[in-house]
Amino acid sequence: MPPGTPVTVNATVSGAPGTTLRIVTATGPVARTNIGESGTGSLRWTTTGAAARFARAEVRRNRPRRFPSSMVALSNPVWLAHPDIPTDCR
Repeated sequence: MPPGTPVTVNATVSGAPGTTLRIVTATGPVARTNIGESGTGSLRWTTTGAAARFARAEVRRNRPRRFPSSMVALSNPVWLAHPDIPTDCR
C-alpha cells in the first residue's frame, strides 16, 4: 500500500462504563469518545501511514480533575507505515 493511502482505524470497547476510549499515535491522542453507562462504544479515525506511524487504543477511567485518569485497557500498536520505508525513516 503506498504511504498516502487512507487507513481507517476502528476501536470498540464493551464492559467499561464511565470511561473514555481514545486512539493515540506518536503525536498523542487523535480521537476520543466517552463511554456511557452501557459500557459499550466505538471510535473510527482515518489517516495515512505517512501521517501516523502507528495507532493504538486506550480505555481510561474518568477521574476528578485533580487526579490522573487510570488505565483500564491498552492495545498493542498497529503499525501503519509502509513496510518498504526504512525503519530509521518512520
